[in-house]
Amino acid sequence: MMVTDPPKKPIHQRFDIILNLEKWALWVCLFLVYLIPFSKISFKVLKIIPSDLSPFIFQYGIHPYINFAAQGLAFPLLFHVWLHSRNTGHFSPYYRSFIFFLMALLSLQTFLQITLVHIDQPFMMQMAGLGMGLLLIIIYGLFIPGILGPKLFWRHLTISCGTLVILSIVLFPIFGSNMYRGGRFIGLFKHIPHMVSASTFAFIGLFPQIFDDQSIKWKKKIVLIILWTLIGLVVFMTATKAAIITICIATCIGVWKLESRIKAIKLFRFAFSFLLILGLFTLGPMAGKVMVEVATGQRQLGDRPAQDGVSERIKEITRGWSYFKENPWIGKGLMFKFMNTDGVELSHYNSYKDPHNFFVSAAVIGGRPLLCFSLIAYLMMILVTIKSLIKKEPHQLTSTIFLVAHLPVFLIYHQHFSLGGIGDRVYWSIFGLLALSQGPLFKQETF
Repeated sequence: MMVTDPPKKPIHQRFDIILNLEKWALWVCLFLVYLIPFSKISFKVLKIIPSDLSPFIFQYGIHPYINFAAQGLAFPLLFHVWLHSRNTGHFSPYYRSFIFFLMALLSLQTFLQITLVHIDQPFMMQMAGLGMGLLLIIIYGLFIPGILGPKLFWRHLTISCGTLVILSIVLFPIFGSNMYRGGRFIGLFKHIPHMVSASTFAFIGLFPQIFDDQSIKWKKKIVLIILWTLIGLVVFMTATKAAIITICIATCIGVWKLESRIKAIKLFRFAFSFLLILGLFTLGPMAGKVMVEVATGQRQLGDRPAQDGVSERIKEITRGWSYFKENPWIGKGLMFKFMNTDGVELSHYNSYKDPHNFFVSAAVIGGRPLLCFSLIAYLMMILVTIKSLIKKEPHQLTSTIFLVAHLPVFLIYHQHFSLGGIGDRVYWSIFGLLALSQGPLFKQETF
């Protein structure tokens, strides 16, 4: 009996597999999620990577231009898949309207700034700044949350951020001198804000697996709890007050909101709640006093030198408000903090131009119109967290917990239109996830 080969699929079906744009869109979105923390790695410890080699190397790591190029190349594919998706209207109409008017406002204000405010600054660089700001909103605020959905997004963001944080701990005994800066643990990253963001995101991202996922065996769950504890320790090692408060708020909400039928998790929930209440009654006044002393610079946090964070923030807000009053209706633009007498350069970032306040930062960038939009945005964040806390799906609930814990942080954070930071890309993705009224655009199969 002769054995015949199975019939080959018609050539058009084989090309359909190769040209499966939906699957390619999924892979591209996952690549961009992994690029969020990996683009901020520093290779200084290797001593073979130069500090700057434009447009590839910047501060011993990947140049921001790589981020721009990746997002620019990804946009046509993601836009095509988005445009031809049958699953329409899966975002809240309020969110879609907000995104549309925000992008229109940023475009209008940028054109006014080019013609009336920054006449002496490079036209193309200001337009590039606008383009990157719009791409940030579209790709991370719409495409990635819409294509990946909450489960895939949190799974891979946690893997990417958690891997680098744990690797930083493993390599710390070898490269310790290069991983501590100013008494703060920066690990493999270029600067402390990147480690703060990566460790905080990984800490919160482990919630669904620790507190909810019934399919994970108890041995693996113990490993996850150990990793979760280590990542929490790293947050404390960064000596960042806002991040420590964030994970504390997230843990308190997560322990109670994420459901689990496992007895060990129920016991942990009871023990945590008991110790928390006991600590508030016994150590609460002392802890409050210590927090005030740390915030006002009377006491140092870890190895970080004491710093009066309250007075420093007030100075930054006051300085930012003075910039706002120079152009109250048009604003200074998205590229203002990179501008100097020689033009616009990424390496000439001036932190003194960044007010580190959500509302004042908006006022500086886009004047009174963007200030009004920031007030609306913050109100929308509060309302969506109240509405979403009743949800049962663990990954979507994790997005809600994330936003609730970060609401205080936004008050001391700038507007999220920066050129490739970790925080702004994740924040916009969370906004998009919480605005989803349906599931992802298409089936995600084994991703």
